[in-house]
This record gives sequence, C-alpha cells and structure tokens, in this order.
Amino acid sequence: MKRLFTLLALAGAGAVWAETPPTNTQALTATNTLPVVTLSATTTTGEVNEIRRRRAVYSGSVVQVIKTHRVLDLINPFAPAAAGSGVGNTALDPVTGKAVGLKFFAVSY
Repeated sequence: MKRLFTLLALAGAGAVWAETPPTNTQALTATNTLPVVTLSATTTTGEVNEIRRRRAVYSGSVVQVIKTHRVLDLINPFAPAAAGSGVGNTALDPVTGKAVGLKFFAVSY
C-alpha cells in the first residue's frame, strides 16, 4: 500500500514538473503548420485519362486503367514518364488551386 501511494505521489510530481507548452503564438503557429502543396494541372485534349463522348467527358483513374495497356505502370514508381502522371487524376480546388482529393471517376459536360 505504501508503494502505491509512493508511485502515485511520484506520478503527480512528474505531471507538475512536466514541460508546459509554449504560450507564444508565433511559436505555436511555427510548429503547427504544414507545407502547402499546389498543383497546376493544365487540361489538354486527348489526355490518356479522358474519354470524350458527344458532350460528356469521362475522366479519372478508372478511365486511365481502362485505356492503358500496361496497368502495373500506373502504380510503379520507376515507370517511365510516358506512362503518365497522377496530376490528371487529382481534384483541385477551383479557388485556391490546392489538391483536395482524387478523381476515381468523373463526368463533366
């Protein structure tokens, strides 16, 4: 029983002596920020991940898998640049231009 009280007292003392977080707002913003990555995707006609039918354009990674002959090159990090990049399958925020998600299957008119 004495050991239990001793351990609890030591744990409490350790919690009191623990390092407090910085109160400086500049230090907080410097440690809690992540780098912002923006992608600039230029849409060109005839991309490998687009199918054009009448007025609709189907795009995304599902379309790219359907159209490619070498499916494993899409996930191979050492594949040549001719295999394509993932920029065409990235959903971008129209206001900020930041990447917000992936397009698996998208239809646009």
